[in-house]
Amino acid sequence: MLPKGYVPLSLDLFADYDSYLRKSARITADVSFANLWGWAEHYGIGISFRRDLCWICQTKPELRIWGPVGDWENARWENEPELQGALRLVRVPGELKDILLARLGSRTVSEEDRDQWEYLYDRDELALLPGAKFHKKKNHVNAFHKAYGEDYRMIGDERYPNVVEDILRLQEEWCQWKDCENSPSLRAENEAIFLVIGSMDKIPGLCGGALYVGGSIGAFSVGEKIGDMMIVHFEKARSELKGGYQAINHSFANHSAQGVRWLNREQDMGELGLRQSEAVFRHTLALPELIKEVFAAADARPQRIAVSVSPCDFEGSYLPCFMCGKGTAESMGAALGVPVKHFSHQAGHIAAALWSAGRTDLMERPFLAFHVSGGTTEAVLAEPDAEKIFRVQIKAGSLDLKAGQA
Repeated sequence: MLPKGYVPLSLDLFADYDSYLRKSARITADVSFANLWGWAEHYGIGISFRRDLCWICQTKPELRIWGPVGDWENARWENEPELQGALRLVRVPGELKDILLARLGSRTVSEEDRDQWEYLYDRDELALLPGAKFHKKKNHVNAFHKAYGEDYRMIGDERYPNVVEDILRLQEEWCQWKDCENSPSLRAENEAIFLVIGSMDKIPGLCGGALYVGGSIGAFSVGEKIGDMMIVHFEKARSELKGGYQAINHSFANHSAQGVRWLNREQDMGELGLRQSEAVFRHTLALPELIKEVFAAADARPQRIAVSVSPCDFEGSYLPCFMCGKGTAESMGAALGVPVKHFSHQAGHIAAALWSAGRTDLMERPFLAFHVSGGTTEAVLAEPDAEKIFRVQIKAGSLDLKAGQA
C-alpha cells in the first residue's frame, strides 16, 4: 500500500512529473520517467507532488523512499514529512546528499552505494571513437561492419515500420535463451522492456533503433533524451554476432543520440552484480591457500600458467570473478618468469573432458562437443587455435539451462 499522499505512477502524470524533474540539479537514470514507468509494477512505485519537490517511493519488496526530484536549493526540507523521523532515503545523487547534509546537519548520515554509480560518456567520443583510447572498440566496430555492414534502422522512421515489432521479437528470443522465467531480475527487465517500448508514443524523448544483418534484426538499443543527456535504458545483441554490442552502441550514438552531450549507460546493478560481488570476495579469499597447496604438492617448477579469463569465447562474455584468477596468474607469471595463457572457462571444461577421455588428439582438428554444465546446455564447434588451444563457437543451445546442475 502506498503511503498517504502518494499516487500510483501513470502515463498521464508525465507532464507534471517532468516539470519537477527538469528543476533537479542532477538527473539520474533511476528517476527518468521511462525508467520509473518500466519498473512501476515490479517495484510498486508511487509519487507525491509537493510545492518544490516530487517524492518517489517503492512498496516492493518493502517500503523505501527515494531521493526526490525538483528544486532542491529552494525546497523547505524541514517541513517535509519524510524527514521528520528516522528514515533511510535511497537513490540519492551526490548533489542532493550535499544539500541535505548542509541543511539538516547532524540529523543526516550518508553511505555510498557503488552499485548505483552511473557511467557517463561523451557522446561524440562514442560516435567517433577517436585515438588510442578507443582503438580496441573501434576495431570491433570496424570488424562488425566489414562482416555484416551497417544497416541501422531508427524507431519512427516511416521507411521501416516494423522496427518495434522486430525489437520485441528479438527480446523474446533473448529472454528464452537466458531462461528469464527462472530469473526474477531478467523476467522483470523483460516486462519493463515491453512496457517502455509499448509506450514510446506517450513518453516524449524515448527513441531507439536496431542493427539488421542480412535483413534480420541482430541488435537493438532504446534510450531516453533528457536535456543534454541520453539515457540508454536497454541494449541487446545476438551472442553469435561478434562485436554486436560495440556496433549497436556505436550506431545508436551516431544516429539516435545526435544533439546530446552525454550518454548515460546507467549502473551495473541487479542480482548478477550481487552474486558477483560475493564471488569476487570468495575467489580472493580462497586463491592464496589453493596456490600454496598446489606448490606444496608439485615436485617441479611451473613452466607455464593457464587461466580462465571469461565464461565463454564470444565477444562481451565477462564476469568480474574471472579477474581474480587473471590477476593472480599474471602476478605469478611475472614473478616466476613463465608465460601465461588465457582461456575461456568453457574451453577449460572441454579440454578437461578430452584429457580425462584420453582424446587430446582432437585438439589438433575441429570437433563438435556437447557442453552440459550449471547454467549451460550447448552444442559447440571447437577448432584448433595457436593462442587459445582451440576456439569455441556455440552452434546450438537448449532452453533447459539447469540440466548441468542436477
